[in-house]
Amino acid sequence: MKLLEKKIQESSTPWIAGTKEMSIADLMVFTYAFGLFSGNFDGIYASVLEEYPVLLAYHDAMANEPRIQAHYAELPEGSLRWTYQPNAFAQ
Repeated sequence: MKLLEKKIQESSTPWIAGTKEMSIADLMVFTYAFGLFSGNFDGIYASVLEEYPVLLAYHDAMANEPRIQAHYAELPEGSLRWTYQPNAFAQ
């Protein structure tokens, strides 16, 4: 998580690879990193993210991107994809 935060901070743009627009790198980081906290993995709790404000800000930027929002707008009850929605980790 610390390495991801460092990579995000080093980017000259809001996107992890320093690209002008969101790239596949952002989609991979977003789904893999935040999917860890879905409840699918024993012992990995969403509260861990409280220690990573840069990651939480990145999550907000990604989850509020219109294409991401549209894709995850309607989830079936109990879906593990709740982590991809805006404010998923809000206190």
